[in-house]
Amino acid sequence: MVDMCSGGSSYTDRKGYDQFQQVTNDCPEFEKWGVFVFVGLVWVYFTARPGVLIGAIDAYVLGPAQKVFDNLSGRRNLKTSDFLIGDKLGEGSFGVVYFGCRGSEEYDGGGEV
Repeated sequence: MVDMCSGGSSYTDRKGYDQFQQVTNDCPEFEKWGVFVFVGLVWVYFTARPGVLIGAIDAYVLGPAQKVFDNLSGRRNLKTSDFLIGDKLGEGSFGVVYFGCRGSEEYDGGGEV
């Protein structure tokens, strides 16, 4: 464990507040509360909705990893010309939704593709 103040000692088999007390044993009371409040605020920020920590992991770790995997497997070689747009299915708060399929055959506007 990293010593936050001078002269902290190691600990084993202790939980939560007891560990905090042992690590910050040589710190002034004001500094203990400062560390405790800072860690609490960081925890609240990272675990608050809409999921800041999960979003950061997704954006900075899982997203690039998925992109590398897709490039290696060849799944990212699609262009807009590879898709066919069919009839309008509906509208909503995200805009107009159309039927679409991937392929080069002509879509006649009805039936199964």
